[in-house]
Amino acid sequence: MKMNPLDIYNKEFTVSALGYNKSQVEEFLDDIGVEYERMLQDKKDLQDRNEKLKEKLKSYENIEENLKSTLRSIEEIADKQTKQAREEANMIIEKANMEAEKMREKVKKDLAEEYKKLEKLKETKTFFKIRLRNLLESQLEVLEEDEEIDLDKYQNQIEDFEDTAELD
Repeated sequence: MKMNPLDIYNKEFTVSALGYNKSQVEEFLDDIGVEYERMLQDKKDLQDRNEKLKEKLKSYENIEENLKSTLRSIEEIADKQTKQAREEANMIIEKANMEAEKMREKVKKDLAEEYKKLEKLKETKTFFKIRLRNLLESQLEVLEEDEEIDLDKYQNQIEDFEDTAELD
């Protein structure tokens, strides 16, 4: 049976010869009604407060969910950017390695060409030395022949002079 404060206030008791003191019963019922009314008000206040707290909790839960969602989005973006940065770094490194390899190959090729040129210069030097030696030897032979010829010529002239001197 549900009761409200008015039920308590309006409750009538039958009076008997040996019954309770009417004023004490009415005063007690008034006190109970007031206390019951206060308790109902407290209950209503607590229910209102509970509803407000539930709404606030729901609002905080929504904020928490939004924060979690935002955090997940930020983590995903950070992961994507990190992955993209790694990929770009790997591409840069790969490109640099390829360029370094090309440069290495070019240097090897240039060195090989320079080595060939050096070998050709050595051959040319050797050939030139041989030709110069041959030229010098042939010139020396010419000089030696010239000396012999000159000596012979002078010898002949001396002999001719001696012959002429004897004749005189």
